[in-house]
Amino acid sequence: MTKINRRHFMKSAAMVAAGTALSGHWISKAMAAEHVLKYANNLPLTHPMNIRAKEAAKRIQEQTSGAVKIEIYPNNVL
Repeated sequence: MTKINRRHFMKSAAMVAAGTALSGHWISKAMAAEHVLKYANNLPLTHPMNIRAKEAAKRIQEQTSGAVKIEIYPNNVL
């Protein structure tokens, strides 16, 4: 049976802490989902509702760092 000294224990604890920190970072990056939502309506492209929807979609994409994208389909295109 091997004796565990303080130096060996501290080195092992540091390796475990570093591995946990790094794997958590990679896992969170891997789990970041990309979502594309479709919004369709029967109003013309120049209607105020579609203008505001386009602005909202742009702000949502900026605030979610590109994780959520909304595609707008006006005038019964979809």
